[in-house]
Amino acid sequence: MIAKREVWKYSAKTDVWIGKYLNSRNLPHWHLDCELLALEKGRLDVVCENKTYTLEPGDAFFVDSEQVHYMQAKQADTVLRVIIFNYGIVQKLFGDKVLVCPQLNTDLCADVLYDELKRELVYKKPYYDEAAKNLIVRFFIETLRNSRTEQKKEKTTTGQLKALLDKIENEFDTVTFSDAYKFMAMDEAYFCRYFKKATGMTFSQYLNHRKIDNAVKLMKQRQNLPITDVAFACGFGSIRHFNKTFKELTGYAPKALPSNFTLTEYAFHTDNEFNPTLADCVLLEQY
Repeated sequence: MIAKREVWKYSAKTDVWIGKYLNSRNLPHWHLDCELLALEKGRLDVVCENKTYTLEPGDAFFVDSEQVHYMQAKQADTVLRVIIFNYGIVQKLFGDKVLVCPQLNTDLCADVLYDELKRELVYKKPYYDEAAKNLIVRFFIETLRNSRTEQKKEKTTTGQLKALLDKIENEFDTVTFSDAYKFMAMDEAYFCRYFKKATGMTFSQYLNHRKIDNAVKLMKQRQNLPITDVAFACGFGSIRHFNKTFKELTGYAPKALPSNFTLTEYAFHTDNEFNPTLADCVLLEQY
């Protein structure tokens, strides 16, 4: 599901994960954890909370807890360093504040933090878990000293978008475009632009992917169910529309679908399984 929650699982000893990606590309998603990006090489667009930021080598970017975001490498051989950590590590520091601009001052040296964390996580000296957390705390003390902050908003448009995506998750067979833009309290034209920018897809494309994913699952669970029944159960008004959409998104006609097929291109999974990273993005290292 696009802009679905990603659940991070850390090692037993620490609430910190670091990794390096080649040509980072992923789907819109969010998580309760915080994410710090440091661009080592190339050029990268980060879309966060419906705003686009372009990173150059040496730039750093902070994705706060629960912010919808995704990344797109803009050049071949782009290398991105990523630090993921439990929000609880910095919760006391931030309190009810958020950064006005998530693109950080280059003097803060997020790449140095990555190297320091790597040493702790690789060598695992006594108290390395606490040392890693303390490195993050020190970094964000300097970040807050050198950055403008503002009061965290109780209710955001992004929060409403998450609620809409949950609504689609539960009511994909009946929810309509009209339901969606009214739910967001937007007019039709603005909703179309907002939804496309926030998720990378039109509402119709998004809804069709959700329907087809459920159709694939239903066909696996009930192999003898007529295709017409599958189509209607997943919210399609005609078998012709279902067949056309199914072929466009899976590459197969419904009756020719391989038994082991999963709709992975847009990563429709449960929260615990969701991985927003696209196939052409390579994980170079992780600790």
